[in-house]
Amino acid sequence: MTTIAFGDEKKVNTMKAYEPYIAMAQSVSNLTFQEVYLIDLVDKKVVYASDTLLQRSGDDTVLSETPISLGQPELNAIAAVAAQYKAATPEKRKGFVLHIHTRWHGQDTMASHKLTIIHSDKQGNPQLVMGVVSPSVREREESIVFRFADEDTLYRYQHETGLWTRHPLPHLTNNEIAMLRLTLQGHSLEAIGRLMYKSPESVKYYRRQVFEKLNVRNITEALVVAADYCLL
Repeated sequence: MTTIAFGDEKKVNTMKAYEPYIAMAQSVSNLTFQEVYLIDLVDKKVVYASDTLLQRSGDDTVLSETPISLGQPELNAIAAVAAQYKAATPEKRKGFVLHIHTRWHGQDTMASHKLTIIHSDKQGNPQLVMGVVSPSVREREESIVFRFADEDTLYRYQHETGLWTRHPLPHLTNNEIAMLRLTLQGHSLEAIGRLMYKSPESVKYYRRQVFEKLNVRNITEALVVAADYCLL
């Protein structure tokens, strides 16, 4: 485990407060085989990062002032979404997710960051965020979006104004989303059918429905659009 090294008693006590969240982040990383980090939004510090993420970033300690592979535009977006999160009911906040598609710093490859707020203060101000990183299906275009699970609406961040615009979401069934997620994991049609307890013909039907609903021509385009809508 890699964490920030604190020098005074106050910060040591603060570090202890992170421990249950760090344990949770480690469990997520171990179970999903994905790169995970925690951001303290108050101090704008990374307080935990999985070993694979540190290796990828070329850093062997977490002491940076800004989160790993997130730059100022992404930090601005996280700050901007706090108002929408705070205004939501406690129950609604449970279904909040922020997706950031951006380049790795110093690299040409793209990464997808799925961020969830795992701790906020009594006033609802977000304080601790967990980010799960995976290869982005996008090749170039950068995107910052968020949604609440119980809404058929996507909010897209506008860098120029710092505001969020609303966009309607396409309605995909649970089976269609499951098919896309299993496809993203690299499973074949036959394997997806076995995992979903469906016939290959049913999986093909789900694909055709997704192509029509997302207005795409193939599964690669479908994955890009679905990821852009925070559906995966």
